[in-house]
Amino acid sequence: MYEQMDWDEVITFINSPDEAMESLKTMADCLVKAPEGPVQVGVARKIFTSTSVKEVAAHYISAFQDGIRCFPYFAAE
Repeated sequence: MYEQMDWDEVITFINSPDEAMESLKTMADCLVKAPEGPVQVGVARKIFTSTSVKEVAAHYISAFQDGIRCFPYFAAE
């Protein structure tokens, strides 16, 4: 079975762009070079796993830092 995220720990009030980036950095444990546009980061049955959240966070960090729009998504299977 896949490890589920504890959303009580993840969800916080973000008051600034810097706080948003710091929150993403604490969620992600890897660096990626996000492409511009849509990018598949997993499959739907794994959407709420900690690995998936880390992957999405890493893509958003990269996109925000590079000033691009990246849209991570999960495929049906």
